[in-house]
Amino acid sequence: MTRSARLLCVLTLLVALTGVPALSGAGLPDAQFVRITVDEITSRVTESSPNEVVVRGSVTNFGDRDVSDLDLRIQRAPAVSTSAQVRSDLVADNNAYDTLGRFEPVSKVLKPGEKTTFSVSIPVRPTTTTRGPTLGIDRPGVYPILLNLNGKPAYGGVARLDDSRTLLPVYALPDGGTDTPGTVERPVTTAPSQVTLLWPLADNPKLAGGIPGGGDSAVRLVDDALAGSLAPGGRLDGLLTAYEEATRGPDPRHTALRAAACLAIDPDLLVTVQAMTGAYRVSRNPADPRGPTTAGTGSDRASAWLDKLRRVAADTCVVALPFGQIDLEALGRSAEPSLQRAALDTPSDVIDSILGVQSVRGVAIPTSGLLLSDGARQLRASDVSATVLAATAVGAPARSRGTPSGIVAVGQGIGAAVFDPNVSAALAAMGGLPDGAEHGVAPGPTGTVPTASTFALDEESATMRRQAAVGALSATALDPTQRYAPPNGWAATTTPDPIAQVTGRSALIMPPQVWAAGPADARAVLDALSAQFEAGLAGPRTFRDVVASAQSAGRDPARSADPWQLRQPAGTAASRVPDSIVGAAAAHVRQVDQLGAALLPLPKTPLTPLVYTSPLREDAVRALRWAPSRPAVDGDASLRLTAARASIAAQLSSVRFVSPGGAYTLASDKSPLLIVARNDLPLPIRTVIHWSAPEGVTIDASEVQELPARGTRQIELPTTVDYSRQISVQMTLRTSSDMPLGSPISISVHSNAYGKSLFWITCGVGILLVLLAGRRLWRRFRGRPDPADADRPTVDEHEKLIANSYAAHRPTSSNQHPHEHPEPKDT
Repeated sequence: MTRSARLLCVLTLLVALTGVPALSGAGLPDAQFVRITVDEITSRVTESSPNEVVVRGSVTNFGDRDVSDLDLRIQRAPAVSTSAQVRSDLVADNNAYDTLGRFEPVSKVLKPGEKTTFSVSIPVRPTTTTRGPTLGIDRPGVYPILLNLNGKPAYGGVARLDDSRTLLPVYALPDGGTDTPGTVERPVTTAPSQVTLLWPLADNPKLAGGIPGGGDSAVRLVDDALAGSLAPGGRLDGLLTAYEEATRGPDPRHTALRAAACLAIDPDLLVTVQAMTGAYRVSRNPADPRGPTTAGTGSDRASAWLDKLRRVAADTCVVALPFGQIDLEALGRSAEPSLQRAALDTPSDVIDSILGVQSVRGVAIPTSGLLLSDGARQLRASDVSATVLAATAVGAPARSRGTPSGIVAVGQGIGAAVFDPNVSAALAAMGGLPDGAEHGVAPGPTGTVPTASTFALDEESATMRRQAAVGALSATALDPTQRYAPPNGWAATTTPDPIAQVTGRSALIMPPQVWAAGPADARAVLDALSAQFEAGLAGPRTFRDVVASAQSAGRDPARSADPWQLRQPAGTAASRVPDSIVGAAAAHVRQVDQLGAALLPLPKTPLTPLVYTSPLREDAVRALRWAPSRPAVDGDASLRLTAARASIAAQLSSVRFVSPGGAYTLASDKSPLLIVARNDLPLPIRTVIHWSAPEGVTIDASEVQELPARGTRQIELPTTVDYSRQISVQMTLRTSSDMPLGSPISISVHSNAYGKSLFWITCGVGILLVLLAGRRLWRRFRGRPDPADADRPTVDEHEKLIANSYAAHRPTSSNQHPHEHPEPKDT
C-alpha cells in the first residue's frame, strides 16, 4: 500500500469517527499529487554543531490539478531503543512522530508540472533564545524524523499529501541549552562499539556465457555498463575512491578506519575487469556465443581502475567473496566437486594473483547473509571453518547463549561472525533509482529483515535514504540496547533487543555485495564511521581478528556441543535457486570436466586445459547467483546456460572426421584403412575411434589418437576383411573421456580379398600340380612316353645334328676329353 493510499484510509476513518462531512469522490485524492524531494539535511548533531536541524529540498506537482496552501513541518519520534526500529520506525504510523514542529509555508499555489524549493528548520533543544516548538531532544540517541506536507488539492479539502522520513543521529547535545532537569548532554564512551567494516566491490556477472579462455576469440560482455561504473564518477570508481580517501594518510580517523575496514572483492569482477583491459566485445545476444557483437569502450577505464585497486589493496585488508555471488545452498545441492572448487576454493587464489596481495582465507561470506543445512554441509566439505551471517539467521542454543560477542558456533566445526541485518538493509537502500542507476544495479531489499519493515524506495529521495543509513550506523555505536538516564547518565533499558543479545558491543557492518551506493553515499558512510571513532563511540576491530575468533569458536568443543541454530529469518521470504537451474548447471560442469580431461597442454604456450575450460566452468557458477528476487536472475541464468550448452556443442563439433569423398579400395585382406581427422580447437585432444561393419570385418581402433591443435592427422587403422565385395563401415569419433565429437561418417570400402574360398582354391590347385608333376616323373622313370607328348612331331637326323652342333664346336680344356659330355652350341 502506498503512503497516499494509507493516508486516504486514515482520513476516511477520521471522517467516520468525527462526523465531519466527507469530501466528494472528486475531492478525495486517490493518488499523490505532489512529491517531496530532499536535497540536504543536517547529517548529525554534536556538541559543537548549531542548535538546529535544517532540511532543504523541493516539492513537485506531478498530478493533474492545482494544489494550494502547501505547508511543511518537521516531526520526530522517540529515540530508537532496538535495532529493528531503525527500519520499522520509517514505516510506522504518523502518530508515532508525536513531537511536532511548526508548519511553514512552501507555496501558495503549485500547478501541475511545477516545482518549488523549500528550506525549513527547527531547534534541537530549547535555549534561552529559542522561540516556538523545538525537537525537544534531551539526550544522545538516534531519532526518527518526518517531514509532513499538507496542502489542498483542487476540488478537495486540506489533507496530508506526502511525507518523507529518515534518522537523525545525535552524538551530543549542542552547547548553550537550558539546564532542564534530566537532560544528558554527552554520550558515555566507556564501552565503545568494536567496529569492523566490509567494503564490497562486486557487480552482476558481465562476461558472456560460452566463451572459453586463452583462445583467439575476443572476450565478450553481456553489456557495457561496467565501463561506466569503472569510469570516474561511476559506482565502482566512487566506492574505491571514497575508500582510498578515507583510509589514506596518518590522520587518526583514517588510521582507525583503515584498521577496521576490509575490501571484500568478488573474484568474478576482477576476472572481468582484467579481461576488459584488452580489446573486448559486447554481445548483442548473450544467448548466442557466436552472434554479432559491437566493440567495447572501457579498456582504458578498466586499466586505470585496476591499477588504483592494486595500489589501495597493497595497504589494506582484502578478502574474497564467493565467485559470482553464488548461492551456497544451491552450490551444496549441486553436489559437483569441480563446481564447488570454482566457487569457494579458487576465489582467494584469483584475488591474490591479480592484485598481488595475501587475502584473508578460511572464511565464506554468503551473498544472502544466510546459511542453511545445504550451505553448511558445503562449507564443511570445502574445509571452510568461518562465515559471516545475519544476526536474525541464527537461533539461540538450547542451553546457554553465553556472553554476546558477535561470534557464535553453528555446528559442524563452523563459527559465524554476525552482523546487524537492519543496518545492512539501510545500506542496501542507498543509491540511485533505476532511471538514474547503473544498469542492473539498484537499491533494494536484502532478504534478511521482515518484509513488514520494507517500503517502496521510490517514495524516499536518495538523500533521505542516505541519511537513514548514517543514522542506522550511529544507532549501533550509541547502543540501542541502553538509554541515557539521569543522574548517572546510563541505565539498562527494559526493552529487549534480539540483535544485541547476539552482537553485544561488536558491530560488523556488511553492505550488500552488489551495492548500489553512489560516490556521495560511500563518502557519507565512511565519514559517519570516522566521526564515531573521533567521538570515542567506537573503536576498530580488524576483520582478521573477527575471522580468527569465528574459527576458534567453531573448533571449541564446548560451544560446538551447544550450537546456535541456522534458520530462515522470521518474516522473510526464502530465495531459492530452482532445481532445474541447479541440475542444468551441474550437468554443464560435468561436460566441461569431461572435455578438459581429453585436452592436452599446448607446448611452449601458457594455454592449458585448465585455462581453456575455467571460463566455461564459471558460467555454471554464475548461473547459481543469489538474489532477493528470482525472476530476473533466473532468466539471466537460463540465457547463460543456453549459451554454455551451445558453446560445448560447437567445440565438440569442431573435432571431426574429414569426409573421404569416395570409396576406399583395399589391395588385400590385411590392407590398412586410411582416414583423416581434423581438430579446430586451440589445444591438442585425445580421441578414440568407434566403428561398426558387417561380420567378417575387423578393424583395430583401440589406440588413443592425439589430434594436433588446429590441424589434421591421417590415421592408419589395421583392417582385416574375409571376403571381396563392397562394404559400408560406420565410424564415430569420441574423446578419450567418451564424449561424441563431430558427426559419424560412413565409408564405402571395396575389398579385393577372397577370404576362405581363395584359400581352398589355392590349396586345390597346388595339390593338382603336385599330382600331375608326379605322374609325369613316374612315367619317365618307367620309360613310358607321356600321352601328353603324343602329338609332338618326330625328330629327324638333321635336327639332331643341329642340336648337337654346340658340342662339336666347343673347345676342350686340358682336363677334359674332346668327346666327353658334348653340349649343344648356342646359335
